[in-house]
Amino acid sequence: MKPLVYRGLILLLLLCVIRTGSSSATSRTDNEEKELFLTAHISNDKPFTGEAVELTYTLSFTGIAPKILDTAEPSQEGIWVEETALGKLIPSRPQRIGDTLYRNAVIKQMTLVPLQAGRFSITGYSILCIIPKSLSIDSPPEPDDSLALMAPEVTIDVNPLPEPIPSGFSGAVGILDVTASADRDTIHAGKTLQLTGTLTGTGNFKTFPALPWSLPEGFSVLETIAEPTSADSPERLTKTIVLKADKPGTFTFSPLSFTSFDPERKTYVTVESNKLTLAILPETAEKTAKAPDAAASTTQDKSPERNVPAVFYNLLFTLSFIVVVVLLYLLLKRRFIIGKSNPKPAHSPQELREQLSAILKQGYGFDVQGLTRKELTQAMEKQGVDDTFLAKLLVLLDELDRLEFAPGEPDAEELENLRQKCNTLSTTVRSRPSRSERTS
Repeated sequence: MKPLVYRGLILLLLLCVIRTGSSSATSRTDNEEKELFLTAHISNDKPFTGEAVELTYTLSFTGIAPKILDTAEPSQEGIWVEETALGKLIPSRPQRIGDTLYRNAVIKQMTLVPLQAGRFSITGYSILCIIPKSLSIDSPPEPDDSLALMAPEVTIDVNPLPEPIPSGFSGAVGILDVTASADRDTIHAGKTLQLTGTLTGTGNFKTFPALPWSLPEGFSVLETIAEPTSADSPERLTKTIVLKADKPGTFTFSPLSFTSFDPERKTYVTVESNKLTLAILPETAEKTAKAPDAAASTTQDKSPERNVPAVFYNLLFTLSFIVVVVLLYLLLKRRFIIGKSNPKPAHSPQELREQLSAILKQGYGFDVQGLTRKELTQAMEKQGVDDTFLAKLLVLLDELDRLEFAPGEPDAEELENLRQKCNTLSTTVRSRPSRSERTS
């Protein structure tokens, strides 16, 4: 009986292994049978409170690139959210899943900063897509297929900041460094100077507090300039103060100090800037330096007839300089206009799209890249664009999508055909009055 029992146990184990393996395979091939689907990726699903993470939504498709007609924004509570500019997103790339070659396009990317500890879910992001059946202007139109896609739910478990929290900590989480600088190190009393503090590193700078300056006696603050973070420099925070030196002397400014939580080292860190030392000269020193100039000016005033030739030559030089500047401006402007009207031939669908977008922005005043079909149609209708031009533009953008996102290299003949269509539409846009002429 024992051999039979052993054989039964072995058979049962084999069945369990086979069943487990088939379940895993089904999980891996969930998206292999789909032609179109959404995925969500979080850069860190276990951040600390106040730590910035990136949430990315990617659209994967085969065949003709779909058009996004409308979107539904994700919902989240207890989280600070900011969407990344479309110009910073990753371009579409090919990816093979199983036996199918897909194109992946990042369609939405957001920075998330959890404001408290706990478990949070980001849900509800969906898109309405239109899958065109025909992209040719000459062929009869066919009804497009529409499809609504829902992104998967994303869950993050936010860890609380460790205790005890230092007294100088104000909520900043990241790996940071701070520097200080002055626009001059020697001035006269009564004059002004600028001190600039700069915070650099990683973290969500838009939620950070301002840099704290500690000033010695003898200075008055006239103005504070806080430079906001921008898309071009998202990892930089700058604060500049304009000071007036009230009295002479040598002054040393205390270093800028900033306390943050380092999520990699899991500890609080205080960074300090360099010290600044300024020399303030007495006011009389500057007045004495100006005395010879005043005496020379008085001597020149007594003999105005000697200054006539100098004034004449100065006037002649000024007029000549103005003429040269005007001629250079007209020459550069002519070259700029010629360059705009005759752009370099595009060698890829992406370059062709960028040229077309630049011309449309110049003609209509807004950037068409990143707009859904619904948003683009509404914007064009507000500009009074006729239906024929709008239909040709939408079809052309669809053809560019298909050629850019299709697997393999773009067909040269098809690219040339699209280039000619772009030139035709561009000529139509340029023939319209400029925005300033239409508004005047």
